[in-house]
Amino acid sequence: MKSGLRRACSVALLVGVDDRVAAICAAAAMEAGIAIRRVAHGPAACRMMQDARPSVVVLPPTLWRDERDAITAVCREIGAHVIDVPRDVVPAWLALVFVRAANRATEAQSLLAGAG
Repeated sequence: MKSGLRRACSVALLVGVDDRVAAICAAAAMEAGIAIRRVAHGPAACRMMQDARPSVVVLPPTLWRDERDAITAVCREIGAHVIDVPRDVVPAWLALVFVRAANRATEAQSLLAGAG
């Protein structure tokens, strides 16, 4: 899968996802040239997001509501795109959504860099 993604989007954060979802995201990220960071739960994600400032955050359907709310609040603050993974995720769908989110983040970063 060739995405044409530039390297401006540097980090995607996977929060509490299972190994299958992580493998799908890792393959898409490798093609896109994006680093992956993985954490087990919401509090760790919120702490890491302040420093790593991911452009894409992937959330499983199993997160507690308060964790999801805290993570999405930080995502709004830093401008990260959230991908909510459905229970019966289709791998090709997730890879496509991941790459599209990374592309949107890259375009936004390019516009901000050009404005500065």
